Amino acid sequence: MLIGDPKQAIYAFRGADIFTYMKARSEVSAHYTLDTNWRSAPGMVNSVNKLFSQMNDAFMFRDIPFSPVKFAPRNQSLQFKVNDAPQPAMTLWLMEGESCGSGDYQSYMAQVCATQIRDWLRAGQTGDALLTNGDSFAARSRLGYQRVGAQQA
Repeated sequence: MLIGDPKQAIYAFRGADIFTYMKARSEVSAHYTLDTNWRSAPGMVNSVNKLFSQMNDAFMFRDIPFSPVKFAPRNQSLQFKVNDAPQPAMTLWLMEGESCGSGDYQSYMAQVCATQIRDWLRAGQTGDALLTNGDSFAARSRLGYQRVGAQQA
């Protein structure tokens, strides 16, 4: 029996290696996937399903299929609101302009994300959003220097 999460392997989470995962997966005949996300709000689950169902190789390799999941019924009412207005479960930002270097792009996106988190935290401080402190957020980045850029922003 093999238990693994290819999405964690893609990002080398805890030393995982995607090629080791793909080799091991190819050596077993039966594949099973959990079909329910027990942690996330319905809007987030539906947004991720929609985004990653758009292409056959959403995770760079055809050997790693995307499997849509259901949200847990107990999470039906989960929704982030600011001033009683529902907020999008997922937001995609684009940088305006013709082109830019990767450093400029990463710096800009770190600033945009940090500004959004700051605004949500301020809304939490004034009682306009159900947030108590910075522990309500997790920002992921692949490389250490990206985290530093976001923290500075």
